Amino acid sequence: PGLITTGMEKEADIHPRGLSVTPDGIDALVQTPAGSVSVTTAMSGRFNVYNILSAIGVCVGLGIGRTKIEKGIRELSGVPGRLERIMPPGGAELPYRVYVDYAHTPDALERLLSTVSEMSGGRIVLVFGCGGNRDRTKRAAMGEAAARYADLIILTSDNPRDENPELILKDIEEGLSGLKKIERGAGAGSVSGEKAYMVCVDRREAIGEAVARARRGDIILVAGKGHEDYQITAGVKAHFEDSLEIKRAMEGVL
Repeated sequence: PGLITTGMEKEADIHPRGLSVTPDGIDALVQTPAGSVSVTTAMSGRFNVYNILSAIGVCVGLGIGRTKIEKGIRELSGVPGRLERIMPPGGAELPYRVYVDYAHTPDALERLLSTVSEMSGGRIVLVFGCGGNRDRTKRAAMGEAAARYADLIILTSDNPRDENPELILKDIEEGLSGLKKIERGAGAGSVSGEKAYMVCVDRREAIGEAVARARRGDIILVAGKGHEDYQITAGVKAHFEDSLEIKRAMEGVL
């Protein structure tokens, strides 16, 4: 079929003519050489728009029909741990949204936060840390990326491995210069546009702090581990899932 280009501009062979990206999903009418494709999906984020355009391009190149393309996109719930929305238990309603994501490098975290900032009408409450026995130079850069976008940052353990988790968090704090540091049990932080951060070494407790402090319209983002179901501390690998801990914390506020 030759070269097929995809992009956000109309010069691309495959591009959106109408596009809505909200915390609840993506709706778009996508123009292709084979005609228009209607896109409706619960996945969100601008990066998923690009992924969908590329997928449509592959399908068009393979001669797959519009109906099958639309059905496939509609039925795809997303990739576990990649801007995955965690729903409240029992179908309950909460006035904020919570996502987990695997982003664990400065570039990945910055791209993630940029995407979330486009979706959020309230604050971004970010829970993250850095892995131990890994590149120390990226830790302050992770803090800087967080400070650019997040309103309330809760630093916590990722996989400390053989390092002291408190020292890992001190490395990240170097990138948070200028932000107000608050203590656990203090005010909600980020009041009247003031950004703030806190340190909570225990990841379970950090997630609980984020949920307890959430306000209407906020987005809570728990980053770094995504789909992982373990945590490595002092060389010991133990079961730990961000999604389960988030749901437990939600149960505590319902």
